[in-house]
Amino acid sequence: MSVAVVAVLILFSLGVGMRVSLSGKATINLANHRQIVGALLAYAGEHGGRLPLCYENTGSVQKMTYTRKLVLLGYIRQPRIFFSPLAGKWYETNGMGALQNPNLNSSVPWFYTNYGVNRYGAMPYDSSTDGSRKPASLLRVASEGNLSALMLLRDNYDPSYAPPNEDRGGGRPWFSNAGYLPPASRNYNGQIHASFADGHVEAFRYEEIKALMEKPKGEPPLFSERYTRD
Repeated sequence: MSVAVVAVLILFSLGVGMRVSLSGKATINLANHRQIVGALLAYAGEHGGRLPLCYENTGSVQKMTYTRKLVLLGYIRQPRIFFSPLAGKWYETNGMGALQNPNLNSSVPWFYTNYGVNRYGAMPYDSSTDGSRKPASLLRVASEGNLSALMLLRDNYDPSYAPPNEDRGGGRPWFSNAGYLPPASRNYNGQIHASFADGHVEAFRYEEIKALMEKPKGEPPLFSERYTRD
């Protein structure tokens, strides 16, 4: 066998290996979604059907995100699932440390996660801008027949939270527009994963989910016209 043929075979095998690796990471990513959404639904089941806030400002240096709350209350036991398999080592070390200790001060990256929740349609941000809205009641959503339409969680990316030398970018515990969609280098062969209030998870093409993110908002408290399926 010629050297040229051997070289081609090596390159081909490397390409297949990379595709298999990305496929495996996509499977892990989907599993992370299912675990987190399952925890959110369990939380709602024990809190009158209400989801948690995506972020609570306690008025001190101690901030409580939905990620920290799920860990603190025991709904999630492995904080690693809050980080995409495409996330870098920096997040595994620093982000998980912050999740495991919700009393750390604000200089710690308490906000990092690669899975943002639906800030407008389901889990608002506790601030002056979102303070008029309460977390969505899944009992109400179910009564309207919209559980499978209401997006709870989505792959998230915010380059402003990328620390030095971290090539995978950061995230925060909510999303609010199409601007936080992972770029091509940080999604799964052009697909972005999202999960819904009935527990199912879907893989969207970038163009599909971008169009969904750009729908107009409805009225409070649910803002049901945004981030929901038609």
